[in-house]
Amino acid sequence: MRMVSTENVEELLGKVLTCSSVLERAVAELYFALYSKTDDPIIALVFKKISLDSSSHASILEEVATITKLKRGDINCREFLAEQYSIVERAMSYLETKTKLSRGELRTAMEKLLLLENYVGEETYHRILIPLMAGFLPIQSNLLVELMNDIVEDEKFHEKAVKAVLETLTTESPAS
Repeated sequence: MRMVSTENVEELLGKVLTCSSVLERAVAELYFALYSKTDDPIIALVFKKISLDSSSHASILEEVATITKLKRGDINCREFLAEQYSIVERAMSYLETKTKLSRGELRTAMEKLLLLENYVGEETYHRILIPLMAGFLPIQSNLLVELMNDIVEDEKFHEKAVKAVLETLTTESPAS
């Protein structure tokens, strides 16, 4: 059995932290675009919250990488994250072609995001990796672990909120 060196673990953690920050920033931009192109004020508010949370997560993850001296500048996150990043990019490209999204277009976009596991992929990615990262950080701090756990809780809310938005778009008539 091959042993994994501390150096290899730290290198992988650096890549994961750095690219998690990049992914969160891309997701924040995606949800801000959804917020700005959505007429339903309640659904728009959900998208705005997810965007703000994701932006905050990006900043926290980047700072964690810096504080722990794991930040990587030599990684292509698009390549490292592969499908998760690609799906976010495709969704953004689609949204850039729209001024506003009709309720039907928004429902279709949300279904595609869920079906392609874009949103759940990003959420699952962080819900699984963040607790693992917290256990291997070179600086052991209860505060740092709590910050990471808080991100996980936010991700759980985001997943529920997106499913609720899709259900709302499928079952309710537009808000007046």
